[in-house]
Amino acid sequence: MSSSTTASGWPAAWKADRPDANALAELTAAVKGPVRLNAPMRQLTTLRVGGPCDLLIQPTTEAELRAAVTWCKAANVPLKVIGNGSNLLVSD
Repeated sequence: MSSSTTASGWPAAWKADRPDANALAELTAAVKGPVRLNAPMRQLTTLRVGGPCDLLIQPTTEAELRAAVTWCKAANVPLKVIGNGSNLLVSD
C-alpha cells in the first residue's frame, strides 16, 4: 500500500471504484462476515437514510473484528465503528 492518500483519506492505491485486489483479498480472507464496496448505508441506519460508504466490513466474531482493525491500520484505511446504526445520520 502506498503511504500517500487521496482527498477522501483513502490510500492512493485504494479507490472505491477500483480497489486494490490484493488488499481486498487479504481482508476477505481474514473476515468471513460481509465485506462490501460502496455499501448503501440507508439499509443499516434506523432512520433509513444515507448514501454509500467506500468500504463496509461486518465482522461476525471478535477475532474478525480484531483482524479488520489490524488490516485497516496496516492499509491506512480510515475506520469508524458504527454499531447497530441507531442514532446514526449518514449523508446522501
